[in-house]
Amino acid sequence: MKKIIVFIFLLNIFYLSNAQQGVSINNSGAPANSSSMLDVSSTEKGILIPRMTSAQRIAIVSPAQGLMVYDTDNNQFWYFNGSIWVQAIGPAGPTGATGTTGSTGTTGNTGPTGATGVTGNTGATGSTGPTGATGATGITGNTGITGNTGATGATGATGATGATGPLVAGTSGQTLRHDGSTWTANSILFNNGTNVGVSNTSPSEKLDVTGNIRASGLVYWGNAGTRSESRSDAGLSGTTARSGFYETDAPTPAANWPTGATGWWHLLDVRHSNTANNYAMQLAGSFNDQKLYFRKTSNNAAQPWTKVMTASDYASGITYDYSNASLTTTSGSMVVIPGMTRVLTLKAGDILYLHAHGGVMAAGSNYANVEIGIRVNGADLPNGGYTKVSVDYTTFSYMSFANWAVSGHYPVPSDGSYTIAVYAGRYGGDGEAILGGNSTTVTQGSLRIEIVRPNN
Repeated sequence: MKKIIVFIFLLNIFYLSNAQQGVSINNSGAPANSSSMLDVSSTEKGILIPRMTSAQRIAIVSPAQGLMVYDTDNNQFWYFNGSIWVQAIGPAGPTGATGTTGSTGTTGNTGPTGATGVTGNTGATGSTGPTGATGATGITGNTGITGNTGATGATGATGATGATGPLVAGTSGQTLRHDGSTWTANSILFNNGTNVGVSNTSPSEKLDVTGNIRASGLVYWGNAGTRSESRSDAGLSGTTARSGFYETDAPTPAANWPTGATGWWHLLDVRHSNTANNYAMQLAGSFNDQKLYFRKTSNNAAQPWTKVMTASDYASGITYDYSNASLTTTSGSMVVIPGMTRVLTLKAGDILYLHAHGGVMAAGSNYANVEIGIRVNGADLPNGGYTKVSVDYTTFSYMSFANWAVSGHYPVPSDGSYTIAVYAGRYGGDGEAILGGNSTTVTQGSLRIEIVRPNN
């Protein structure tokens, strides 16, 4: 029932007519104009077409030619001419510059005169049609009033970038430098496509610098940036041998490394500036112990190495101290001073440091020349360990007593048992002498033995 009431209400307000194939919308009952498919007339209301923003208008999919909307961004009517959106209604913009006058086209046939109808209200100005060919220039009329400036049209597409202008002249491979005002060819950087040079116009390495290099931070190179590089030949020479820090998991050839070098080793190499020879100072050692070896190559790749002895390379010192009994010399033969003998089991490479001291006193009339020496297995030491003293009991009383001391060292040649003893004998004079004894008679003697044993 509600739908019927609404329909009757609309019939009372509008009179719809499809006479002559046109439709009229009005409240007077007048038929549609014969030239119009839709004739809307009113003295109180207008027609309202769709309103939208510029973005919404541009987003319409496949707009039909002649489609019109009202753009709320620029407050203008727009229609689609089949190719682009065109502003439909708006004040005329300024007259563009006059182009070259083309030839006058042929005048078309005059169309039939339409019947004179009742003059209706002036409609809105339609869109400007395409510009026709320019006719002959007529008489210049009076200048009309300048209309309001029309809305600015959409920005056109950016044109292609023009060709780059010529650069400043420079040296081949030189990098240009901007001095704050313009580009100049006074840079010290050069690039030949493979290497980069600093103050070097012909770099032969990836970075080839002529001059000093300063770094406020760390500089990395070598394996994993540790500054260590791989090198198996400690005797390497020539242009490929450089000062530096090296590591190897297989030292080769063996003759150029310390004896027994296997597995992982380090090498520190400080070379001579002349690459034509092989002069270098080197330190080498295994990753796995505390031994250190040194050499100067002296132009010999297989120059022998010397082990650097440190505190960790030796066993603790072993010391023996012995007080001795007295010995009275009666002949020129050398005999062992009682209590000053020691038998030790030693190893090849051990070094014995030996020291003995005591007193000697003339025992009777006349004088005595006494000799004292340290012997190993009955033989004198190869270095030191021997001394002579003289005492005189009757003639020079102040010379009746003297102190003696002997020192020396002995390198053990092979593993085995060794007897260390202090010998004494009279080699001159006809008097007697007493060595050692107790503190009330003569200074007691002692023997000190220190063994230094390398840990190898």
